Amino acid sequence: MRQRGFSLLEMAVVIFIISLLLVSFIRPLSLQREIENVKTTQDNLETIRQALIVYAVAEQKLPCPDINLLGNANEGLENRQPDDSCSQLYGYLPWAELGITRLDPWGQRYLYRVDSAFSQGIPNDGLPVDGMRVRDPFDNSNVTSPTNSGNSHITAVFYSCGPNDVNNQRLNTPQTDCQALNALVFSQGALIEGTQNQSFDDYILWLPKNVLLYYLINAGRWG
Repeated sequence: MRQRGFSLLEMAVVIFIISLLLVSFIRPLSLQREIENVKTTQDNLETIRQALIVYAVAEQKLPCPDINLLGNANEGLENRQPDDSCSQLYGYLPWAELGITRLDPWGQRYLYRVDSAFSQGIPNDGLPVDGMRVRDPFDNSNVTSPTNSGNSHITAVFYSCGPNDVNNQRLNTPQTDCQALNALVFSQGALIEGTQNQSFDDYILWLPKNVLLYYLINAGRWG
């Protein structure tokens, strides 16, 4: 008796079913990996905040940003002028200076912006002078509010550009590569889903002046 083989249609159906099963298996793995990357980023940002506090207690100032190119011999070190001012107030996190991780889980350097007063010392009045703000990217409301006199509560901001490797200071601003920008307003929030021109997935953290001053006072380094 002649054995009947699979027809092309039957084979196509089998391949289609296998493909569906593979997709249903791979997508949860990809999502799980993304969740782990986000968690790692959030943990790294908290580690950065603690490292900045330790640096400030030891040096009585915050480090300047790193503006060296990736792979440069001085990459990871702060860029400071002979007069003790920063070469730039915005740039990349000086990871080697702080002794912490170099890249985020997506292979980009963390970005960093420091208040000019706190980069040269701890002001006698304990007030940042550059007026940095953190806002919600969707309704433009303040996440951190200014003081009554208009001063900022923030001494430094540091963040990851997220999985799309794009620096989105605001949801509706043009997208650029993951590069440091001369900005005073930063957006707090993460939107993984969205069109290419409206996706927002930056992960940001900041160092409030009151938190930094608390540690400085306890260490006998201020006040």
